[in-house]
Amino acid sequence: MSNQAHYKVGCDAHKRYSLFAVLDGNGKVLRRRRIDHEPGAIRAFLSPFPPGTPVALETVGNWYWIVDEIEEAGCVPHLAHAAKAKLMMGYVHKTDKLDADGLGLLLHNGTLPSVWIPPGELRDERELPRTRMTFSKMRTQLKNRMHATFAKYGLSLDTLSDIYAAKWRAELTRVIGRLPEEPAAAWSRSWSCWTWSKVRSTAWKRAFSSGYGSLRPSNWSCRSPARRRSSRL
Repeated sequence: MSNQAHYKVGCDAHKRYSLFAVLDGNGKVLRRRRIDHEPGAIRAFLSPFPPGTPVALETVGNWYWIVDEIEEAGCVPHLAHAAKAKLMMGYVHKTDKLDADGLGLLLHNGTLPSVWIPPGELRDERELPRTRMTFSKMRTQLKNRMHATFAKYGLSLDTLSDIYAAKWRAELTRVIGRLPEEPAAAWSRSWSCWTWSKVRSTAWKRAFSSGYGSLRPSNWSCRSPARRRSSRL
């Protein structure tokens, strides 16, 4: 590879492979290369380029490790906002070649809609609040489903407060007993899942201030808390 430092590289990343387009100082595509996603393959392809060579890729779901390999090769990753980049490229038809070329050209023109790339340690830590958000959404969906089951059969509790609070447990059990067998079984299963997600979400929240060791799989069970609580219904 030449020692010239004016290369720009566009990367169209997919689940199992990435297509790279290498542009020269005039924005002309010199070559394209498909790289299968194997450990070290992207790093090996980019290593011959001069240190600091910019590489553009979109915010696809698997960009974490691709950015790591770009950095290990001595290149500089630039993460592009996928929706904005698509609009700016203006292609009617979307292909791997056009996407890779387009990202490289945006990088060459200085118009790439870049987003901030957080450090690797921060990227890892972000998985914890994202997981808690998932559990919170799950709890909301399950509660809405349980409310909908009661509504289908014209059942309700005589209260405007949270029917899942401990003080309403006896009344809730009575109402569940008025459901047909199959909906009652489905309601109880939803309750078990809701209880489990609540326990896990609470554990995640507490871990943020006390360290993450308690979140390791060996330190908790996803079965017993929900089963113990659901058995009371």
